[in-house]
Amino acid sequence: MINGQENALLGAFFDTILQLFNAGSTGTGSTNGGGVA
Repeated sequence: MINGQENALLGAFFDTILQLFNAGSTGTGSTNGGGVA
């Protein structure tokens, strides 16, 4: 339960960082966050 929520938060957190790194390439990776479904 708790791990699932933490994974979702970590997924959104890392996805945000990835979007910052891939700011030039729009649409690279998941747009809405990998951990957030």
